[in-house]
Amino acid sequence: MNLTAAPRLVLFPLVLFIFFISGPLYSQITISTYNDLNLNANFDPDESLVTGLLVTGFDDKGNALPFLDDGAGTFFLPSEVITSRIRVEVTGYNKSIKQGKNKATSVFMASDGDQIDVPIFVGNAFIDVETVQILIPCYEKGAAKVNGDSPALVRFPFLAEGVATQFGGEGPDPFEDASISEIGSTWGLAFQGAHNRAFASTILKRHVGLGPQGLDAIYW
Repeated sequence: MNLTAAPRLVLFPLVLFIFFISGPLYSQITISTYNDLNLNANFDPDESLVTGLLVTGFDDKGNALPFLDDGAGTFFLPSEVITSRIRVEVTGYNKSIKQGKNKATSVFMASDGDQIDVPIFVGNAFIDVETVQILIPCYEKGAAKVNGDSPALVRFPFLAEGVATQFGGEGPDPFEDASISEIGSTWGLAFQGAHNRAFASTILKRHVGLGPQGLDAIYW
């Protein structure tokens, strides 16, 4: 009786030992490519995923591990093929889909379970010299009330050459966006492409009048 019971007492702990040393468990790696409109390298609520890229992983032995593409801008590397840290490569950038800023966008390391957002620039986030305009402030000596109808902010084509037609040349005439009575003297300019909006900050300039908001104003 005792001879047959002894092997059973030894077999049970042996099975448990084999189970616990079978190897580490891994989770899938997720990569999302998105259009980073404000260049802050954060996937904000008003930003969307970008498709058209290719994501490939490489393990510590150099084996290529293609990520699965859901067709909507998210890529997955299944846990079954992960045995080490993964070197991730994002490829397929072109004139319409370009690398973002302030974060790794082409090559980076990932561990199992990581969820990484990769910032991308789509085509309309870049300058098209055929259509882009140059915005510039103008000044006239005297109070804003006196020169109220004179231009304070104008724009003209990036590719414009020569003297404007209104001044006797053959080049394109500038387009007036704001008058002196509306904004007065300004200097610092910024443009928000997502909303097609320009900003101009007030400057105190000798002999030039301020706008209706006075100092410290920002017009848009």
